[in-house]
Amino acid sequence: EVIHITTFNGGAEYSGRLEMLLKSILLFHNGTIQIHVFADARAREVLSIMLHTWRIERLRWSLYELDEPHDRVKFIPTAHAAGSMGFLRLFAHDLLPLYVILIDTDTMFLEDIAVMHQFFWKIREKGAYFGAAMDMYYR
Repeated sequence: EVIHITTFNGGAEYSGRLEMLLKSILLFHNGTIQIHVFADARAREVLSIMLHTWRIERLRWSLYELDEPHDRVKFIPTAHAAGSMGFLRLFAHDLLPLYVILIDTDTMFLEDIAVMHQFFWKIREKGAYFGAAMDMYYR
């Protein structure tokens, strides 16, 4: 079974974070992962080169354009470093498969992602369609 994950990469300087995220997932998970990455032009270029050189059969990837603030979110005021682009996560389901796990690029896994995937399937069977974890980063 393919596990679909998605993330938003706000610039080429964050590509190293995505690399660590993927390596932590692949370290513990032996199945197939499909990652959907929303990124700006420079980050897509960096990520494309990185992912092409890895040549890992169980890792599939798709890159999506995230260059301009979208009309759906550019009017929302925010003090977040990602700006209004961060709100695009709310609309990722418009482009992605029905079941996908959204993960921040600064996340590292210390366990098989299949454990979380199975948990989401269990709560879905009970009627939930959304699961979230508390942000562990405090300012």
